[in-house]
Amino acid sequence: MGILEESLSAEDWNFIGDEIDARHPDRAVSYEMAPDGFLVRMWTIDNANDITYGPFPVKPENSSMVEHHVNRMNKAPCPLGKSCPGQSQGMPQDSLSPKDWDALNRAVHSNEITTYAMVQCGIVVKQQADEGDVDRIFGPFPVAPRYRQQVEDFVNASNVRQ
Repeated sequence: MGILEESLSAEDWNFIGDEIDARHPDRAVSYEMAPDGFLVRMWTIDNANDITYGPFPVKPENSSMVEHHVNRMNKAPCPLGKSCPGQSQGMPQDSLSPKDWDALNRAVHSNEITTYAMVQCGIVVKQQADEGDVDRIFGPFPVAPRYRQQVEDFVNASNVRQ
């Protein structure tokens, strides 16, 4: 997120990167540009009790780049179906069993960088660890046969973004 780090004050950047993550380790995040600055929205699976932080002032010379970056991030594939923020398209909740859907959501909501892969028996979520740590793998979560192509499309779209 280099453009964000360059466009916000050091204090705001540290607050966003350290404080917000520490306060809400179980929530996912989306971003918005508002007339007064950059917003960070922490959201839950059911979009209840959402918390928005900001606005954080953006350096005027970087505002269009930040807006472009925010739009790109918010349009990126999100696995959480109708719970996805913005204009993301996700997997249908019916594609997994209720137990596996909850496990997938817990893995995704940990605020780690995640990637996805299709394996013969379902979808796998990989959390990328910090340097020196071990990546964590969740799954495979079996996918209902009628949704397999839709879930594969989600995985492929996610991997293009990486």
